[in-house]
Amino acid sequence: PSYDADKLVLVTDKARKDYDPRVDRDLPEWFINSIYERGVITPIIVRFNGKNPDGTPIVEVVDGRQRVRA
Repeated sequence: PSYDADKLVLVTDKARKDYDPRVDRDLPEWFINSIYERGVITPIIVRFNGKNPDGTPIVEVVDGRQRVRA
């Protein structure tokens, strides 16, 4: 399935075991340009982690945080 990148959740809580410090790094311009020109080639891996108050699923990024940010 496809998900709106703006609705994907990136784990930014440093206390969580699945926190990845790369989520806080600046993105290189070449990387952003590559995503813009070619799109996302390597799939982004997500997991469901509960539901939002409106009943929609919380979709967290497991792998591909930088690709989502770009």
